[in-house]
Amino acid sequence: MGSDWKMRKSIFVVTPSVVIKKDGNALIFELKGKRERLPIGVVEHLFLFVGIEITTKALRFLLSNGRYVFYLNSFGKLVDLSVLKLLTSNNGLRALQ
Repeated sequence: MGSDWKMRKSIFVVTPSVVIKKDGNALIFELKGKRERLPIGVVEHLFLFVGIEITTKALRFLLSNGRYVFYLNSFGKLVDLSVLKLLTSNNGLRALQ
């Protein structure tokens, strides 16, 4: 993959059977014994077409780092979205009132 990854922000995974895993501060993309490593720092968001597998650790890693994961059907239409939603108190709002 080389240095061309440094410029990318949104990553689209379109090849069925790719497995995405977490390894340290990077994502590992595996397909038929081949592995590609992508540091989390170059990923803004991840777009997954049908047939892609992502581990729970990889998903939590992305979400905890503020990255969204978009799930697309075979036509590229959005069917789901994973976003970390932090529960916050309304203490600040109450203080302003």
